[in-house]
Amino acid sequence: MITVTVRLFAAYREAVGRSELLIEAPDKARVSWLIREVVRQHPQVEGHLTRAAYAVNRDHADPERVLADGDEVVFIPPVSGGSVSGRSRNSAFSNYD
Repeated sequence: MITVTVRLFAAYREAVGRSELLIEAPDKARVSWLIREVVRQHPQVEGHLTRAAYAVNRDHADPERVLADGDEVVFIPPVSGGSVSGRSRNSAFSNYD
């Protein structure tokens, strides 16, 4: 088993009532497994997480990324307004503190 920290922002934090979760996961679990587990534990976020972006240890991650013990996973809600043209996609994840 591994332990992963999940950080929640905006609507996700409001729905769960916390900004951080500690989740125990099986070895070699993927971000997609983690999404399902968060929804299992907190069904009120189910409709929200399908629109999220994900970061693992401050790097953009897709749902198939394999997690390791101690990883920090961030569920980032979609942001309206503005433009990201001319910036790399990873720059959106560089300062989520």
